[in-house]
Amino acid sequence: KIDLLETTECLSTNLLDAEAGIGLAYGQQLSVIAADGFGQLLMTSETLEDAFNHLNHFRLLFGVPCLFELEPTSTNVHNLKLSVTHHSKQPEALKHFICEALLSTIQQQSSWLCGKELRFNCVSLPFDKPWHSKIYEDYFQCEIHFEQNTLSAEFDSNYLSYPILTANPAIHRCKLAECNDAIKKCEKRISIQKRLFVLFDQHIPNLPCIDQAAEQLQLSKSALHRKLSKEDTSYQQTLNKFKQQKSVNLLKNTNYTISEIAERIGFSDSSTFRRAFKTWTGQQPSKLRKHAQTFP
Repeated sequence: KIDLLETTECLSTNLLDAEAGIGLAYGQQLSVIAADGFGQLLMTSETLEDAFNHLNHFRLLFGVPCLFELEPTSTNVHNLKLSVTHHSKQPEALKHFICEALLSTIQQQSSWLCGKELRFNCVSLPFDKPWHSKIYEDYFQCEIHFEQNTLSAEFDSNYLSYPILTANPAIHRCKLAECNDAIKKCEKRISIQKRLFVLFDQHIPNLPCIDQAAEQLQLSKSALHRKLSKEDTSYQQTLNKFKQQKSVNLLKNTNYTISEIAERIGFSDSSTFRRAFKTWTGQQPSKLRKHAQTFP
């Protein structure tokens, strides 16, 4: 079985010297067949839309910290948004690799499942336009947008109703039960704080309140309180910790102004952000940025 995250961790030190666009080729080698029961669940789904819905619901079994969201952008067009969690110290080349591999394998495997080529109308990438940008244009044969907030691809909505060639209702019911059991075991091994961090990363700057977070984690509000209490924290403390880490990362690794950073992590104005940042870290954001520039 090929694990995307394990592979990218091994490659992270060598990707700067790797061939541009190598993630596209890697994504073509991934297969739902290698994903055990989860792959069989996708293969026995009735339509491509059913498979995408399973991909999002059981995303922890996919091995990648990523949220798959289908959004209608017009009557005949859908947008597949992939909110990927990147580490602050992750090399830019590694971000390219993960985004390339995800889009490539989703397009290739969707086409294989339905027996019809899934063509993207446009692709949005969450990084600056690289020198090898033409590789993406040639590969996807569509308009490419860089410097976007999330990784996404638009395609005609009629693809969602395409039947999957290997659909099998009886096997599908069995694999659905297996995946439900597996996801429960998987969630028990992941701290509630980590699950919230992934959720926050997917919705920033529109961060959810505790009721919304509990609903998306499929927990009652009281159950979420109890789980956080067992980890000696609260929802507000976890939210503040996330905002602190995100703002420190943006201050150290981007050229965004203080006002832009405040807006990006959900503050209505920069003065409120400055006060909050001083409370979290004991210093002003401008001082931390100056120190980071002096001692990189």
